[in-house]
Amino acid sequence: MGGSNFLFGSLMLAGIAILGTQLGKPQATVSPLHPAVAEKPEAKRMLREVPGGLAIDRGADRHFYANALVNGVEIRFMIDTGASTIVLTGEDARRAGLGTGEYSARAIGAGGELRLMPVRLARLSAGPLVAESVPAMVAEQGRLPVSLLGQTFLDQFESVAIEGDTMILR
Repeated sequence: MGGSNFLFGSLMLAGIAILGTQLGKPQATVSPLHPAVAEKPEAKRMLREVPGGLAIDRGADRHFYANALVNGVEIRFMIDTGASTIVLTGEDARRAGLGTGEYSARAIGAGGELRLMPVRLARLSAGPLVAESVPAMVAEQGRLPVSLLGQTFLDQFESVAIEGDTMILR
């Protein structure tokens, strides 16, 4: 399969469904932009505060991306409104000190079936949102090209809207 087909198939996890796992809501609080993220111009551009919420500009590939800190480690995420949960690549999970459990859950998306490892992120910081004890999943190594911010992140907002090339989280 060609590189572009692999990327397309892998990113089509928008319809991801987590089977056999109950997810709890993280305890989120709003605080100032985390200093480690705020220092990076790219992070400010990707996820910026606007009146009443956060804005994310569409990337060149037409997807929305945001940098976030997971357990103090910066990770680049694709915002996936169709994903049930946050899903980390195996590499991103390892960098954040996660991924020593069993792949006991499965996801089904347009890219096929994917084995997942349930984990809890001690802390997730994205813009002014800081959440602790966040349920997430780790994808088996090599099966996901980018980590996904799904509904366990997006549920922290009252609305998610796309206005032109900008996603607005309120």
